[in-house]
Amino acid sequence: MIPKLPRWLRLAILGGLHDQDLYVRSPLARASEVRVWRRPCLIVFAGLAAAPCAFAAVSASDEISSLHLDTPNMVAPGTSKGRIEFISFRGKEALAYTSFAARVGVSERCEGILRGVFASRKTCQVTEGGSILHGGSDVELALKIRLADRFRLTFQGGVALPATPTQSDSVLTAGLMGEAKLASATCYLNPKAVFIDHNAIVGIGLGINVPVRESAQFVGEFTPIISGDNTRSTTTGARQRRNTYSFAFRFLTGQDRNVSIDLGYTNSLGATTGFSMTPGLGNSGALFIAVTSR
Repeated sequence: MIPKLPRWLRLAILGGLHDQDLYVRSPLARASEVRVWRRPCLIVFAGLAAAPCAFAAVSASDEISSLHLDTPNMVAPGTSKGRIEFISFRGKEALAYTSFAARVGVSERCEGILRGVFASRKTCQVTEGGSILHGGSDVELALKIRLADRFRLTFQGGVALPATPTQSDSVLTAGLMGEAKLASATCYLNPKAVFIDHNAIVGIGLGINVPVRESAQFVGEFTPIISGDNTRSTTTGARQRRNTYSFAFRFLTGQDRNVSIDLGYTNSLGATTGFSMTPGLGNSGALFIAVTSR
């Protein structure tokens, strides 16, 4: 007899094998069935583990994060950093999202992270009939651990506590981070996953930070979603998979330039692993402003 594995372990091994709800979107009246990509998502994610080793470089910028991606850099032990972000969607999404993130240096090789995204809930009418309830909140607690000094390979694992129309149970999150210098630019690699029951979402985050002048930078990122469905069609209500992106100009200010202000545009809902891989409904985009204190 095969022993029954704990639910969280079965979730991590077999995530993505059956049709199930999304992270944020819930149909109120109807939703068409769609076929879920039937590949064990943990295997896909584990296969990316070697990628940051080839991608990472010893030199690195002093940035703690990109926009909605994580980087290998950590805050110093005993210090803390904070970020707050306001995202205002137009179009089908038509909601405002507020994000926060707090990071605490535990040791030279470990960092604690608490972050969350908050919004009201709203109903979007589907063209062919029915409606989609969307919005809600997501809180994530995670640890970032440095695995290798030579390649700056870093692992991040955590637990998310979503309160959305489709998710109310805690889910596991994970990510790997690498970094490389290309001329004056810094490039980031951040494969990440949120293990929703029967619909694990896996994305490969790609980011770049380019100095424009001494106190200004351009930051851009793109996350192809390679597994799982992360939104719904506003025409049919069917589940869909769409990539996410963000770009912004970052202005450094304050004493020792320890405060940065980001002004940009995005289609993702916020800073947590799950919301960062969830796009606005109907290809909606949003202007955002974020302030980070280092």
